[in-house]
Amino acid sequence: MDRKQVILLVQDELLASPALAGALALEGHEVSLAGDVDSAFSLFVGKLPDLVMVAIAVWSEALRLCAMIRGMSMVPIMVLAKRDVSVSRIAAFDAGAEIFVPWPNQIEDIVAQVRAVLRRNSLPFAGEPILRAGDVQVDLRARSVLVRGRCVRLTPKEFDLLVYMVRHRGNVLTYRALLGALWGSNYVKHKHYLHVLVRHLRSKIELDPSQPAYIATEPWVGYRFDPPEPQSPARLESLENDLREF
Repeated sequence: MDRKQVILLVQDELLASPALAGALALEGHEVSLAGDVDSAFSLFVGKLPDLVMVAIAVWSEALRLCAMIRGMSMVPIMVLAKRDVSVSRIAAFDAGAEIFVPWPNQIEDIVAQVRAVLRRNSLPFAGEPILRAGDVQVDLRARSVLVRGRCVRLTPKEFDLLVYMVRHRGNVLTYRALLGALWGSNYVKHKHYLHVLVRHLRSKIELDPSQPAYIATEPWVGYRFDPPEPQSPARLESLENDLREF
């Protein structure tokens, strides 16, 4: 028998919805419930869930939990929030969330998004298990990334963005194409989501994020992934030392 996928649902009294927990259970998932950040984090460490859903009315606490979880895991994080969408979404993505759902919302819609996230994370890779571009190496099976020979920890959405860019290296990737590939056709106008994600990815793979050598911006169009050719370990160490001194 296949293992049940585990969902950690964090709900405080203001955003609690027994119907949501019940609908997730009916989908065949094991649902662990928590009512605050501390108990949620304890459950997370003990359960190692496949998805974390955060529905906490105190926004600072919701973001704190996202940051705590993202600091130790690549697990997908979905945030449900009753706040101004344009502000809340950016803050949630900055804290490590991948999916933002305005609340209240139709239970069926939320469950469908959960289904899509879990399906995406369980899909087998197709084609070659290792992708390479310049000195970037992506292992699709292990979901690991090496940049300049060093392991880089990415969130699931950062990983998906890097994979898409590596597969289309050298090409200009429009905002619309990237947003559609990462979030779906309903999000092709939300360029700020992509700007946040690219900023985070640059901070992890670029030697100097303020002067990116891997992810170039194509003004008013999108981005282009064109990594430099691999350099010798001695040369890389010299460059990194120069940046630290600067």
